[in-house]
Amino acid sequence: PPLLAAGRIFIPAKGQGDPRQGQGAMQQQVLAIQPHDGKVIWKAEVGTLRQDNRNNYYYYNREPEAQPRLVYRAGAIYVETHLGVFARLDADSGMPDWGYAYQTDPVQGQNRFFWGPQQSDPAAAGSPPLESSEAFLLKGMQSARLYAIDPYRMKVLWERPISKNSRLLGATDRTVYLGGAEISALDLQSRNLLWATRVPGGSMNAQVLLRSEGIWQSTPRGIVELDPKSGEVRRIFRGKDLGSVGGDLLLSGPLLLAVSNRTITAYPRHASAGGVPPRNASATTSKRASNE
Repeated sequence: PPLLAAGRIFIPAKGQGDPRQGQGAMQQQVLAIQPHDGKVIWKAEVGTLRQDNRNNYYYYNREPEAQPRLVYRAGAIYVETHLGVFARLDADSGMPDWGYAYQTDPVQGQNRFFWGPQQSDPAAAGSPPLESSEAFLLKGMQSARLYAIDPYRMKVLWERPISKNSRLLGATDRTVYLGGAEISALDLQSRNLLWATRVPGGSMNAQVLLRSEGIWQSTPRGIVELDPKSGEVRRIFRGKDLGSVGGDLLLSGPLLLAVSNRTITAYPRHASAGGVPPRNASATTSKRASNE
């Protein structure tokens, strides 16, 4: 996804390296573009894409490609390549300040030709780096470790083994929340597992809405709400979007809004004056997206 910051658009891209410098392979790049006229201000190479020797035109790739994720902070662009490199670029010039190489397995899915429809899922293609206090939390797409890096001292504060299939959902100063086969929470001080909760269909790629007052995830059986402190299931919202595929979740005052491939649905978030919220809340509003 592109990033709009400091009056510029920063965009991840792919391009051919300079053969004269021995860089003929495909490169992962970052471009800085002026929004008002589209002029490219600078272009920086941040990684080399691993090649796959298979050239099967009818091979259907089920593993998503790694997508670089960008974060802007204090005049710098931080790039999680998901190829084993976390780098910091100067936002004005594109010059690399430093880079950290972390442990990862090769990311497949590069330089192939496909036959059939391909879908891009940013969540499945890798997590963005998360800011927690003064550190960045990293979890490469094919990495089996979670890293905390101080971007100012260029120092690894700690690292922890983790499931390769995990992805970062969000973080506070004290807790990091992970998706994967289940939704889980880790204490950032002790790095111990606080809780882990399975939801229908798992949490590999699904949209997850994380706030201090709750965690919500769309599933084929409804929208599950979890307590962020304990991981307990508070309720399941069941309505018009049962069996839907993916979608976005939004909070708007007292309503939880679900936008799926089938409907736009609004659910009441809180209990009525007389009691506890029902475990299976019903929808209050539903409009078919095709009619909007």
